[in-house]
Amino acid sequence: MKRLMIGAAMIAMPLPAAAQDAQPAESEALTGLQATLTDPAKQQEIAATLRVLGEVLLDLPLASLAGAARNITGEEVPKVSPDTTLRSMAPQASRLPEQLEENAPRAMAAMGDMSRALETMLPALRDMAKRLEETVPAADRP
Repeated sequence: MKRLMIGAAMIAMPLPAAAQDAQPAESEALTGLQATLTDPAKQQEIAATLRVLGEVLLDLPLASLAGAARNITGEEVPKVSPDTTLRSMAPQASRLPEQLEENAPRAMAAMGDMSRALETMLPALRDMAKRLEETVPAADRP
């Protein structure tokens, strides 16, 4: 139990000072993050970008990656035709870009909700860090 308390205190110790110095900045950052994550236009923009990136990755020739893997690991890797792509190796992966585009807005909205919850919890987390700092003897701190 003592180790747990010491570990928690070590993690939380910098929080009170940082919270006092950066409290408005944290709140502004989280508010900005929430605004970005919950903005439907931004969600659609990022979703479209993810779709394009997915398409590009699916059509990337794998031979150069196999050569890089061989150079990095020093181990032989199976020979890969210069025309081989992830799409040709795994045709079912062709649905990935569409799925990224479809699911990104929902995932971003959920992350926005989570950041809103974190912002709500910040005062309690700061208070917990302060109590831990006051409770754990200075000799047990790093």
